[in-house]
Amino acid sequence: QLLVSTGATEFDANYASKPYTMGWQPDYFAEGAIYGKYAAQTWPDKKIGVIYQNDDYGKNYLEGLKSGLGSKASNIITTQGVAVTDASVAQQVVAIRQSGADVIAILATPSPTVKTFATMKALKYKPEQVILNSVSANDVVMGLAFANSDATTLDGTISTAYLMNSNDPKYENSASVKLYKAQMAKWAPNADPKNTFYYYGFAKAYDVVKLLAATGKNPTRAKLLAAARHMNWTNPFALPGVKVKTSPTDPFPISHVKLIRYNANTEMGSELGSLINGRGGT
Repeated sequence: QLLVSTGATEFDANYASKPYTMGWQPDYFAEGAIYGKYAAQTWPDKKIGVIYQNDDYGKNYLEGLKSGLGSKASNIITTQGVAVTDASVAQQVVAIRQSGADVIAILATPSPTVKTFATMKALKYKPEQVILNSVSANDVVMGLAFANSDATTLDGTISTAYLMNSNDPKYENSASVKLYKAQMAKWAPNADPKNTFYYYGFAKAYDVVKLLAATGKNPTRAKLLAAARHMNWTNPFALPGVKVKTSPTDPFPISHVKLIRYNANTEMGSELGSLINGRGGT
Protein backbone atom coordinates (compact mmCIF):
# COMPACT_ATOMS: atom_id res chain seq x y z
CA GLN A 1 0.00 0.00 0.00
CA LEU A 2 2.80 2.41 -0.81
CA LEU A 3 1.65 5.93 -1.77
CA VAL A 4 -1.96 5.66 -0.63
CA SER A 5 -4.19 8.45 -1.99
CA THR A 6 -4.63 10.12 1.37
CA GLY A 7 -3.08 12.69 3.66
CA ALA A 8 -4.31 10.89 6.79
CA THR A 9 -1.38 11.26 9.18
CA GLU A 10 -1.76 7.72 10.54
CA PHE A 11 -0.70 6.14 7.25
CA ASP A 12 2.82 7.53 7.71
CA ALA A 13 2.99 7.90 11.49
CA ASN A 14 2.58 4.12 11.94
CA TYR A 15 5.56 3.29 9.73
CA ALA A 16 7.25 1.20 12.46
CA SER A 17 4.36 -1.25 12.83
CA LYS A 18 3.08 -0.99 9.24
CA PRO A 19 6.19 -0.35 7.15
CA TYR A 20 4.62 -1.15 3.79
CA THR A 21 1.80 1.37 4.21
CA MET A 22 2.50 5.03 3.56
CA GLY A 23 0.63 7.98 2.13
CA TRP A 24 1.81 10.31 -0.60
CA GLN A 25 0.33 13.79 -0.45
CA PRO A 26 0.93 16.28 2.41
CA ASP A 27 -0.63 15.02 5.61
CA TYR A 28 -3.81 16.55 6.99
CA PHE A 29 -2.41 17.46 10.41
CA ALA A 30 0.43 19.45 8.83
CA GLU A 31 -1.97 21.12 6.40
CA GLY A 32 -4.30 22.04 9.24
CA ALA A 33 -1.35 23.48 11.16
CA ILE A 34 -0.53 25.72 8.19
CA TYR A 35 -4.03 27.18 8.27
CA GLY A 36 -3.73 27.67 12.02
CA LYS A 37 -0.41 29.49 11.76
CA TYR A 38 -1.71 31.65 8.91
CA ALA A 39 -4.83 32.55 10.88
CA ALA A 40 -2.85 33.34 14.04
CA GLN A 41 -0.49 35.62 12.12
CA THR A 42 -2.93 37.20 9.66
CA TRP A 43 -6.18 37.29 11.65
CA PRO A 44 -4.97 37.20 15.28
CA ASP A 45 -8.22 38.56 16.69
CA LYS A 46 -10.76 36.92 14.40
CA LYS A 47 -13.16 34.32 15.80
CA ILE A 48 -13.19 30.98 13.98
CA GLY A 49 -16.07 28.56 13.47
CA VAL A 50 -15.23 25.07 12.20
CA ILE A 51 -17.40 22.63 10.30
CA TYR A 52 -15.56 19.34 10.17
CA GLN A 53 -16.22 15.81 9.04
CA ASN A 54 -16.90 13.92 12.24
CA ASP A 55 -14.47 11.07 11.58
CA ASP A 56 -10.71 10.53 11.55
CA TYR A 57 -10.42 12.66 8.39
CA GLY A 58 -11.96 15.81 9.83
CA LYS A 59 -10.52 15.29 13.31
CA ASN A 60 -7.02 15.01 11.83
CA TYR A 61 -7.42 18.43 10.18
CA LEU A 62 -8.99 19.95 13.30
CA GLU A 63 -6.13 18.78 15.51
CA GLY A 64 -3.67 20.34 13.08
CA LEU A 65 -5.61 23.61 12.98
CA LYS A 66 -5.59 23.87 16.77
CA SER A 67 -1.88 23.05 16.89
CA GLY A 68 -1.05 25.72 14.32
CA LEU A 69 -3.10 28.33 16.17
CA GLY A 70 -1.04 27.68 19.30
CA SER A 71 -1.88 30.30 21.92
CA LYS A 72 -4.67 31.52 19.63
CA ALA A 73 -6.50 28.17 19.71
CA SER A 74 -9.18 29.83 21.85
CA ASN A 75 -10.10 31.83 18.73
CA ILE A 76 -12.06 28.72 17.72
CA ILE A 77 -15.42 29.50 19.28
CA THR A 78 -17.46 26.62 17.85
CA THR A 79 -16.83 23.26 16.16
CA GLN A 80 -19.66 21.59 14.27
CA GLY A 81 -19.33 17.96 13.23
CA VAL A 82 -21.00 16.59 10.12
CA ALA A 83 -21.27 13.03 8.82
CA VAL A 84 -20.29 12.45 5.21
CA THR A 85 -23.73 10.90 4.63
CA ASP A 86 -25.73 13.80 6.12
CA ALA A 87 -28.33 15.10 3.69
CA SER A 88 -28.08 18.61 5.10
CA VAL A 89 -25.49 20.74 6.91
CA ALA A 90 -27.90 23.60 7.58
CA GLN A 91 -27.94 23.06 11.35
CA GLN A 92 -24.16 23.27 11.52
CA VAL A 93 -23.87 26.33 9.27
CA VAL A 94 -26.60 28.15 11.20
CA ALA A 95 -24.78 27.39 14.47
CA ILE A 96 -21.56 28.85 13.11
CA ARG A 97 -23.32 31.97 11.84
CA GLN A 98 -25.06 32.45 15.20
CA SER A 99 -21.75 32.07 17.03
CA GLY A 100 -20.53 35.32 15.47
CA ALA A 101 -17.51 33.68 13.83
CA ASP A 102 -15.51 35.92 11.49
CA VAL A 103 -13.89 32.91 9.79
CA ILE A 104 -15.35 29.57 8.78
CA ALA A 105 -13.01 26.61 8.32
CA ILE A 106 -14.45 23.80 6.18
CA LEU A 107 -12.62 20.56 6.96
CA ALA A 108 -14.57 17.96 5.01
CA THR A 109 -14.51 15.85 1.86
CA PRO A 110 -16.15 17.11 -1.37
CA SER A 111 -19.80 16.19 -0.74
CA PRO A 112 -20.21 17.96 2.64
CA THR A 113 -18.08 20.83 1.29
CA VAL A 114 -20.38 21.48 -1.67
CA LYS A 115 -23.38 21.28 0.66
CA THR A 116 -21.73 23.78 3.02
CA PHE A 117 -21.15 26.34 0.28
CA ALA A 118 -24.69 25.81 -1.06
CA THR A 119 -26.12 26.32 2.43
CA MET A 120 -24.01 29.43 3.00
CA LYS A 121 -25.40 30.89 -0.23
CA ALA A 122 -28.98 29.94 0.66
CA LEU A 123 -28.63 31.58 4.08
CA LYS A 124 -26.83 34.60 2.59
CA TYR A 125 -24.01 33.87 5.02
CA LYS A 126 -20.63 35.24 3.96
CA PRO A 127 -18.07 35.36 6.77
CA GLU A 128 -15.02 37.59 6.39
CA GLN A 129 -12.76 34.64 5.54
CA VAL A 130 -13.14 31.01 4.46
CA ILE A 131 -10.57 28.24 4.94
CA LEU A 132 -10.99 25.07 2.88
CA ASN A 133 -8.95 21.87 3.08
CA SER A 134 -7.00 21.04 -0.08
CA VAL A 135 -8.86 17.80 -0.91
CA SER A 136 -11.99 19.83 -1.58
CA ALA A 137 -10.19 22.78 -3.21
CA ASN A 138 -9.73 20.78 -6.41
CA ASP A 139 -11.02 22.54 -9.56
CA VAL A 140 -13.67 19.85 -10.09
CA VAL A 141 -15.07 20.18 -6.58
CA MET A 142 -14.92 23.96 -6.65
CA GLY A 143 -16.78 23.88 -9.95
CA LEU A 144 -19.57 21.92 -8.28
CA ALA A 145 -19.52 24.30 -5.34
CA PHE A 146 -19.72 27.26 -7.73
CA ALA A 147 -22.68 25.70 -9.54
CA ASN A 148 -24.50 25.16 -6.24
CA SER A 149 -23.66 28.51 -4.66
CA ASP A 150 -22.18 31.62 -6.30
CA ALA A 151 -19.06 33.69 -6.85
CA THR A 152 -19.63 35.83 -3.78
CA THR A 153 -19.74 32.81 -1.49
CA LEU A 154 -16.57 31.19 -2.86
CA ASP A 155 -14.43 34.22 -3.70
CA GLY A 156 -11.35 34.59 -1.50
CA THR A 157 -11.44 31.07 -0.04
CA ILE A 158 -8.01 30.09 1.31
CA SER A 159 -6.54 26.60 0.77
CA THR A 160 -3.24 24.95 -0.16
CA ALA A 161 -1.72 23.26 -3.22
CA TYR A 162 1.38 21.17 -3.85
CA LEU A 163 0.86 20.29 -7.55
CA MET A 164 0.83 22.63 -10.51
CA ASN A 165 -2.69 23.38 -11.66
CA SER A 166 -2.80 21.98 -15.19
CA ASN A 167 -5.64 24.40 -16.01
CA ASP A 168 -3.68 27.50 -14.98
CA PRO A 169 -2.41 29.52 -17.97
CA LYS A 170 0.87 30.16 -16.11
CA TYR A 171 1.75 26.47 -16.49
CA GLU A 172 0.41 25.82 -20.00
CA ASN A 173 3.95 25.79 -21.45
CA SER A 174 5.32 23.50 -18.75
CA ALA A 175 6.77 20.32 -20.24
CA SER A 176 4.93 18.25 -17.64
CA VAL A 177 1.55 19.83 -18.35
CA LYS A 178 2.11 19.42 -22.10
CA LEU A 179 3.01 15.75 -21.56
CA TYR A 180 -0.07 15.25 -19.41
CA LYS A 181 -2.40 16.74 -22.01
CA ALA A 182 -0.78 14.82 -24.86
CA GLN A 183 -1.03 11.49 -23.02
CA MET A 184 -4.62 12.16 -22.01
CA ALA A 185 -5.50 12.89 -25.65
CA LYS A 186 -3.79 9.68 -26.76
CA TRP A 187 -4.89 7.21 -24.10
CA ALA A 188 -8.08 8.73 -22.64
CA PRO A 189 -9.63 10.76 -25.45
CA ASN A 190 -13.09 10.61 -23.88
CA ALA A 191 -11.91 11.87 -20.50
CA ASP A 192 -11.85 15.54 -19.58
CA PRO A 193 -8.21 16.68 -19.16
CA LYS A 194 -9.46 19.67 -17.15
CA ASN A 195 -10.42 17.25 -14.40
CA THR A 196 -7.34 17.71 -12.24
CA PHE A 197 -7.90 14.41 -10.45
CA TYR A 198 -6.36 12.87 -13.59
CA TYR A 199 -3.37 15.18 -13.27
CA TYR A 200 -3.03 14.05 -9.65
CA GLY A 201 -2.80 10.48 -10.97
CA PHE A 202 -0.03 11.42 -13.39
CA ALA A 203 1.93 13.10 -10.60
CA LYS A 204 1.70 10.06 -8.37
CA ALA A 205 2.51 7.69 -11.24
CA TYR A 206 5.80 9.54 -11.70
CA ASP A 207 6.86 8.66 -8.15
CA VAL A 208 5.66 5.06 -8.54
CA VAL A 209 7.89 4.63 -11.58
CA LYS A 210 10.84 6.22 -9.77
CA LEU A 211 10.39 3.79 -6.88
CA LEU A 212 10.13 0.74 -9.10
CA ALA A 213 13.17 1.79 -11.11
CA ALA A 214 15.15 2.19 -7.88
CA THR A 215 14.73 -1.54 -7.12
CA GLY A 216 16.97 -2.47 -10.06
CA LYS A 217 16.78 -5.50 -12.35
CA ASN A 218 15.78 -7.89 -9.58
CA PRO A 219 13.10 -6.14 -7.55
CA THR A 220 12.08 -7.45 -4.15
CA ARG A 221 9.72 -6.20 -1.45
CA ALA A 222 12.74 -5.31 0.70
CA LYS A 223 14.32 -3.27 -2.09
CA LEU A 224 11.05 -1.46 -2.74
CA LEU A 225 10.68 -0.60 0.93
CA ALA A 226 14.29 0.61 1.09
CA ALA A 227 13.66 2.83 -1.93
CA ALA A 228 10.49 4.20 -0.34
CA ARG A 229 12.51 5.15 2.75
CA HIS A 230 15.13 6.98 0.69
CA MET A 231 13.12 9.05 -1.80
CA ASN A 232 14.94 12.24 -2.71
CA TRP A 233 13.90 14.03 -5.90
CA THR A 234 11.59 16.65 -7.32
CA ASN A 235 8.39 15.64 -9.06
CA PRO A 236 8.00 17.59 -12.35
CA PHE A 237 4.22 17.63 -11.94
CA ALA A 238 4.47 19.35 -8.56
CA LEU A 239 4.84 23.05 -7.88
CA PRO A 240 8.40 24.22 -8.59
CA GLY A 241 10.58 23.55 -5.57
CA VAL A 242 8.41 20.89 -3.96
CA LYS A 243 10.60 18.05 -2.73
CA VAL A 244 9.76 14.37 -2.57
CA LYS A 245 11.92 13.20 0.29
CA THR A 246 11.78 10.46 2.91
CA SER A 247 14.12 8.83 5.40
CA PRO A 248 14.00 5.70 7.56
CA THR A 249 12.47 7.82 10.36
CA ASP A 250 10.50 10.29 8.24
CA PRO A 251 8.25 8.50 5.74
CA PHE A 252 6.18 11.56 4.72
CA PRO A 253 7.00 12.01 0.99
CA ILE A 254 5.60 15.52 0.37
CA SER A 255 5.54 18.26 2.97
CA HIS A 256 5.82 21.47 0.93
CA VAL A 257 2.74 23.39 -0.14
CA LYS A 258 1.71 26.89 -1.12
CA LEU A 259 -1.28 28.78 0.16
CA ILE A 260 -3.78 29.56 -2.58
CA ARG A 261 -6.73 31.94 -2.73
CA TYR A 262 -9.75 31.08 -4.87
CA ASN A 263 -10.55 33.72 -7.48
CA ALA A 264 -14.17 33.61 -8.62
CA ASN A 265 -13.30 35.45 -11.85
CA THR A 266 -10.84 32.80 -13.02
CA GLU A 267 -12.55 29.95 -11.12
CA MET A 268 -9.24 28.67 -9.77
CA GLY A 269 -6.77 29.34 -6.99
CA SER A 270 -3.98 31.90 -7.15
CA GLU A 271 -0.74 31.02 -5.38
CA LEU A 272 0.21 33.12 -2.36
CA GLY A 273 3.77 33.63 -1.16
CA SER A 274 6.48 30.98 -1.10
CA LEU A 275 6.53 27.28 -0.30
CA ILE A 276 5.75 26.26 3.27
CA ASN A 277 6.83 23.03 4.96
CA GLY A 278 3.88 22.08 7.11
CA ARG A 279 5.98 19.68 9.14
CA GLY A 280 8.42 22.36 10.21
CA GLY A 281 11.46 21.45 8.10
CA THR A 282 13.11 23.33 5.24
